[in-house]
Amino acid sequence: MSSRKCVQKASQHHRSVPSSPHPFKQKILPFMLALSLVPLFTNFANAKKPIKDDPPADLPLVRYTIEEFTGSPAGAPAPLDINVLGMVIGFYWDGTHFLYWHDLDGDDHLFYDLNNLKDLNTLEDIVWLNGQPEGTRIVHPLGINVVGQIVADMYYTDDEPAIYTPVLIDTFLNPNPSAWTVSVVPLPDDADDEVSSYAIAINDNGKILGSYQRPNGTWSRFLSQWYWDSELDQGIFLTESLSTSIATRYLSNGSLNNDGRVAVADGSTLLIFDPDLEAQQIEIEGLQPFVSVDDLGRVGCQLTNVKLGGKGGKFADYIVRYGPPLEAIAKAPTVHLFTGSNQNFMNSSGDAAYWVEHEGGYLVREGSVWKLADLIDTDSDPTIVDAWREGKQWVKAISDRDSNTGFPLIVSVCSTEIGGVILIPHQIEE
Repeated sequence: MSSRKCVQKASQHHRSVPSSPHPFKQKILPFMLALSLVPLFTNFANAKKPIKDDPPADLPLVRYTIEEFTGSPAGAPAPLDINVLGMVIGFYWDGTHFLYWHDLDGDDHLFYDLNNLKDLNTLEDIVWLNGQPEGTRIVHPLGINVVGQIVADMYYTDDEPAIYTPVLIDTFLNPNPSAWTVSVVPLPDDADDEVSSYAIAINDNGKILGSYQRPNGTWSRFLSQWYWDSELDQGIFLTESLSTSIATRYLSNGSLNNDGRVAVADGSTLLIFDPDLEAQQIEIEGLQPFVSVDDLGRVGCQLTNVKLGGKGGKFADYIVRYGPPLEAIAKAPTVHLFTGSNQNFMNSSGDAAYWVEHEGGYLVREGSVWKLADLIDTDSDPTIVDAWREGKQWVKAISDRDSNTGFPLIVSVCSTEIGGVILIPHQIEE
C-alpha cells in the first residue's frame, strides 16, 4: 500500500479595495451576519456530545453475546483455539494449560487443567492409551477440532532442557474426563527423538500437523492421520513426513485444512503442500510465521508492513490463492495493521478475525468487514464493551461457522482486568 502526498500550491490574488466602503457592507451586513449566527451558537450549546459513533447501517442481522471465562485461575488467559461448540484451549500466565468448555445449549461452564490431566471439577484422571510416562506434563495446546480432539505437547519434568513430544487428547465430546484418552503421536522414522518435536494443528478429520527435527539438524513438518480401529477398539496413527526441509522451527508455524492441505511460512517463502504432499512455493516480502489455510483455495498470511515502515508487531493481511495456478492476489478486503493473532485467525470458510492496533477487533466475512465492537449486544457489560471500543482487547482465534447464524465464534483476551471472553453469535430481528 503506497502512501500518497497531496501538494497544494498557494496562489496570491490581488484585489482593489474601495476607498470608502459601501453603507450596506459597513452597517447592515455585520448585523445580519451576527443575527444568523445566534441559532448556530444556541444549537451548539444545547447539543450533547456523542459518547460513541453510531454503528454503520450495513451491519448483518447477527449480534455477539459476551461470555467471560469462569472457574479459572487468576490472571489473564491466552486462548489459542476455539471450535464451533465453544470449547477453548490455551494457557494462563501462571503456567496452567487449559480446556475451557462453554455449553452453548445450557449454563454449564467447565474448566479442565491439562497440565495435571485432571478435571478441576471432579479431580478424575484422564486415561492414557499407551501408558502415561512418569513425571510428565501437558503444555502447548494449539489445536482443537469439531469433535473435541486436542493436539498438545508433553514433556518430562526432570529433563533439562525440556524435550517436547506431540500428544492427542480425545474428549469424545464427553464432559466426564474419565472417558477421555491421551495418546503419544508417533513421529516419522527419520526424527531425532533426543530433541523436541511439536504438535501444531488438527483438522476435523483427525489429521495432525506437527514439526520435528532430523539427526542432521534440519527441521521439517509431519502429518499423522488418526483413525479408529474397531478391531483393536482404539485409535491408530499413520505418520508421514513432508520431506521438505523447513528452516523456520517456530512452534506454531503451519496450518492444515480439512482436505489435508498444509501451508507453512519458511522465512520469506510460503510453502503449500497439496493432499499428495506435492509442494508449491511463492516468495512474499515480509512474510511472518503465522499463516492460515482455508478449504476454499486461499491462504491468509501476516506480513511485516515493510512498505509502510512498520516495525515489530505491525502487520498487513495478505491472501494467496493456492490454485491452480499458485498466485498472490490482491490484499484482503481491506488492509489492516494487526497484531496478537496466531495461526487460527482464519477458519475453513475464509472468515478472518483479528485485532487492529489502537482500533479493536475486526471480522472479515465474504468481502464485508465489520468492527466487532459494532456487533456486540448493546446490553453487554459496559466495561467489556468499552474495552472493545477502545481497542483494549486481543482477538486470538476464530471457529468455523455456527450452523444457526452462519457466523463464527471468536475468543479474545480483553485486558488483564477482564480476562478471556468468548463472543457467541445469535440472530436478531430486523
